[in-house]
Parts: sequence; structure tokens; C-alpha cells
Amino acid sequence: MKVAIDMIALTGKVALVTGSSRGFGAATAKSLAAYGAKVVLTARTADAVKHVAANIRADGGDASAIVCDVALGRHRCRTVLNCENAAISIKRCTE
Repeated sequence: MKVAIDMIALTGKVALVTGSSRGFGAATAKSLAAYGAKVVLTARTADAVKHVAANIRADGGDASAIVCDVALGRHRCRTVLNCENAAISIKRCTE
């Protein structure tokens, strides 16, 4: 769903969205993807976050899912590294 106000084109940008397995996080990820961003979704629930990423891809967007708890420092570092890799290459981020 596009908002009434035109957003800047996000093609070529990578957006990291935490808590993106449901609710506002999922809606934000879908919206960013609709405007051309490659979205990296993160959440603690594997099936749910992978499902949202699959839906985005089915709608023509580019999405990767990373299962993590951003409250844990080691997960934050891994997530940022995976997101940086997504920005550099065409390959999808992996767990």
C-alpha cells in the first residue's frame, strides 16, 4: 500500500527493519520494499519473519530474513554485518 505523500525513491538502498515479523515492523518493511528498498527483516520468530520476507518477494520486492534478538549484542553485530553484505552484493543475507 502506497501512502498519499510521494516518498523518495529507495531503489539501491538497504533498510534494516527490526521486529518485522508482525505489526508495525512488518508493515514498515512492506512499505519500504514497495518503494524500492532492499529490506533486511529481523525478528526472534523464525517462521514469522521468513513468511513476511516471502510475501514481500512474492509481491516483487527484495527481502531477506535474519532470525535474531537485537537485545543481545552478538546478534546485533551479526545482523549489521549481514546487512552490510546485502548492501555490497546481490546475494541475500543468510542466518
